[in-house]
Amino acid sequence: MKKEKTIRLAIGGLLLTAVLVSGITVAQIDRKQSARTEENAHTETAQAVQKSTDSTEDTKTTQETVGDVAGQDTQTAQTDVSVSTQSDEVEAVADEVEAEIPETTETGAEAEETTETSAPVQAAVGNFTEESVLDWPVEGGVAIDYSMDTTTYFQTLNVYKCNPAMIISAHVGDPVQAAADGTVSSIKMNEETGNTVTVDMGNGYEATYGQMTNLAVKEGDSVTRDTVLGYIEKTTKYYTKEGDNLYFAVTKDGKPIDPVQYMETDGE
Repeated sequence: MKKEKTIRLAIGGLLLTAVLVSGITVAQIDRKQSARTEENAHTETAQAVQKSTDSTEDTKTTQETVGDVAGQDTQTAQTDVSVSTQSDEVEAVADEVEAEIPETTETGAEAEETTETSAPVQAAVGNFTEESVLDWPVEGGVAIDYSMDTTTYFQTLNVYKCNPAMIISAHVGDPVQAAADGTVSSIKMNEETGNTVTVDMGNGYEATYGQMTNLAVKEGDSVTRDTVLGYIEKTTKYYTKEGDNLYFAVTKDGKPIDPVQYMETDGE
């Protein structure tokens, strides 16, 4: 009996010890679970706060963006209104200027009349053609003929050479008249021809008058046929044996041509 009682007591002690140990373990487990639960709660709370903060910042950014867009739209609208207003003002000013400008359109008849009126002015500066006629610029006979195809004799120089001009005999002081209408294009002093005047007769034709003095024209003057250009001067040393004369040359586009073919002679 004692042995059984001892065994029972031993078993009971073991059971009590197991229960106590089990209680301690359970309590520890509960504390650990409680701590984990509290930690999880803190973590979830922090995450919730962070999400709330991010949401707030996103909302603020969205509001600012919306505000900027709204401001730009408002500014654009104001600019459009300003541009529209300025356009209206410009159109109004243009209408006023156009209303103040007088009409100057000519009718067909008026335009034709203006053209006909200006025609004589064009003729006055020279409109020489192949059919035109040259007047004799001075009274006198021909001392040396124009000759560019063959040579001709120059008594003073005692040579035979081509001659691009007519040498017309004259007397000192005789007036020299323009042979056709034109404009004085140049006045030069030449060793061979003395004071020399060139007149542009139009269409590439030019007349050159040399051996003159007391010139009555200047460069740029418009002349008509019979206008006095100057007077015969004592001849240069190149024509002393030929006597006093007028050097008279005609060119077309810079090339010499025979003046006689455009002049009336006694035989015609």
